[in-house]
Amino acid sequence: MASVNKESGRRIIQFVSADQKRRSVRLGKCEQRTAEGVRLHVERLIESQTTGMPLHSETSGWLAGISDDLHDRLVRAKLTQPRVDFRRGILLGDMLDQYIARRLADMKPWSIKMLRQCKDKLIGFFGKDKPVAAITAADAMDFKRSLATEHSVAYVAKLVLLSRQFFRDAVDSEILAKSPFAKVKAGSQRNPDRQRFVDAAVIDQAIEHAPDIEWKLLIALARYGGLRVPSEPLAMRWADVLWDQGKVLVRASKTEHHQGKGVRYIPLFPEIRKYLLEAFGQAEDGAEYVITRHRDPAVNLRTQFLRILARAGIKPWPKLFQNLRSSRQTELTETWPAHVVCAWLGNSEVVARNHYLQVTDEHFASAARDKDETGGAESGAAPAGFASQGVAPTREAKTVSPELARTSEEVRLNAKSCIDNGMGATGFEPVKAEPADLQSAPFGHLGTRPGFSAVGFSGRGNIRPRRGGMQVRSFRLKTEFDLEIPGSRV
Repeated sequence: MASVNKESGRRIIQFVSADQKRRSVRLGKCEQRTAEGVRLHVERLIESQTTGMPLHSETSGWLAGISDDLHDRLVRAKLTQPRVDFRRGILLGDMLDQYIARRLADMKPWSIKMLRQCKDKLIGFFGKDKPVAAITAADAMDFKRSLATEHSVAYVAKLVLLSRQFFRDAVDSEILAKSPFAKVKAGSQRNPDRQRFVDAAVIDQAIEHAPDIEWKLLIALARYGGLRVPSEPLAMRWADVLWDQGKVLVRASKTEHHQGKGVRYIPLFPEIRKYLLEAFGQAEDGAEYVITRHRDPAVNLRTQFLRILARAGIKPWPKLFQNLRSSRQTELTETWPAHVVCAWLGNSEVVARNHYLQVTDEHFASAARDKDETGGAESGAAPAGFASQGVAPTREAKTVSPELARTSEEVRLNAKSCIDNGMGATGFEPVKAEPADLQSAPFGHLGTRPGFSAVGFSGRGNIRPRRGGMQVRSFRLKTEFDLEIPGSRV
């Protein structure tokens, strides 16, 4: 039997254990009924140890839920065994291997390859025997800083995202309470410094030096079809080439896990049609796949493409195949709406804008070029405000037709006569309104006085009756009409 005693305001449970030794468990300050509840569980623990019978279910649940501190006191009193949290003791190398092994069934080979690259970086920094629970947020920040000294911003961002993926899974598996990478910002994965627009003339030169028709077609599909290499060209079957419809079905393994994104169609572009026809003519009877000689997974297409470029005397560009796809998307967007091009290439407008579309030298040249070299708008003329910054291109003066010049001169002379000649006291008011005059609306007639000339004036006026005559309330001058004024012939 166990008893509850009080010493200096603190509760103590005293008992005789299964080995017949007198022991105690100090509870600290607590209520008497709380201490009595603990005493009951202590008695059940002693009973289970003495009789060998299973522990009471309520006591078993209580034991699993108490704090580590109280549990350690029970351990020191020989009432239970120490807690062993195998999950918190897992090592980094084991955790990474277990996660990759679980994802082999649902992730693409390229994604698994990236996970393994991230695993190597994590182990290289922390060590494979580092307890996962011992990695802190500060350690995660140090890991990112270390990567930044060796790799590009885009690659560091990718590795941080994959590290988050590893440790988020550890949280979901209840290995960790929180991820040390949760507050580490990945950064941007855009890398414009590695983007290159590959001109069609360069690709045509590379195609000429390709060793066989399949390599010619492979390069054409990458540059002119915008296909992802190697997955999409290697998955293409002859049944996918719809000659009569002018379309080619593309099987996209990268996006097949998204609903409706497993396949798409591209136009049978003329640039790829001629190579498809040649390859079809050389294909063996009953051949299923378009590309048959380079399907071995051990074959590195990038290495072979580099050899073709070297044979053609072409300097390689970064991201060999992705920049071919990027160049095609940039090229097509000049002609077709963005949503149409994205449907053909199998990406979204956001992805295209962030990772594919480029600003080329031709864009600058086209913007600086005159729209119409033979007399259209001169885009090269600089505003007057730029004169202090250098000599601006001169703008050729436009010639005026003789008819327009003669009309302008007449208007100028007539305006001068209005300034030079006084109009007298009567002004614009006619001396006498005549019925015939009212029928000439909407033109307002000007009264004339000797010495006043209204030659060249015409317009639409607002005429209101007035005692002794008509009053012109408003008048708008025009130069293309002649106005007949009573008493005067213009």
